[in-house]
Amino acid sequence: QITVRGKTPLIVHAWSKKAITMMLNKQMGVASPGRDKKNPLQDFKESLYPLQDGTGFGVPAPAFKACVVSGANDVELKMTEVKRCIHVNTYTVPLICPPLAKEHWTEWDNKYSKELVFEHSKGCSMRQDLVRLESGVADIRFRGIFPIWECQLEVEYNSKVLTMEQVVNLFQSGGLGCGIGEWRPSSPECRS
Repeated sequence: QITVRGKTPLIVHAWSKKAITMMLNKQMGVASPGRDKKNPLQDFKESLYPLQDGTGFGVPAPAFKACVVSGANDVELKMTEVKRCIHVNTYTVPLICPPLAKEHWTEWDNKYSKELVFEHSKGCSMRQDLVRLESGVADIRFRGIFPIWECQLEVEYNSKVLTMEQVVNLFQSGGLGCGIGEWRPSSPECRS
C-alpha cells in the first residue's frame, strides 16, 4: 500500500460520451449533425471519473503507472524495466478528499450549488479554463478540480528486480517530474 498526497490541486478530464461519439462518427464517415450548445454543468460532470459503486470519484491507475515509469530515469533505473515490474491494482483509484471548503468555490460552484452537492461533498470544484485547440481555435472547457486530495494505491512489484524503497522513491520522483492529471509537470500544456 502506498499513500499518494497531492502537493497541488488535481485537475481531471475524462473523455466525454459526446466527444467519443463525435470521434467515432468521423472515423466511420457518419455525417455530423453540427455542434450542440455548450452545457457547462454536463461538461464538468463528464470530466470526472466516477467510481463504479457511486460513492465518489477516482483517477485511472494507468496515470500513476505512467508517472512512475517517467520517473525511472531520474533515479537511474531503466524505464522498460520499471514498466514490466510494477503494477497498480484497480483500474480507477479512489480519491480521498475532504468536503470542498467555500474558499475553493468558483463562480460555477456558486451558480450550480444545488446540482453539485454530491461533488462538493467529495472535495470537487467546477473549474473553467480557456484552451486553444490544435487548429488554433479558442474554446472553453469545464473540468473537475480537487484542491486537496490523496489516494491509497495497492502496488504489486517484482521484488527480485526492485526493493520496496526503490518503488517508493519511484513514486516520489515521478510525482515531482511527471505528475498526473491536466497541467501535470510533464504535460506539454504545463502552466507551472
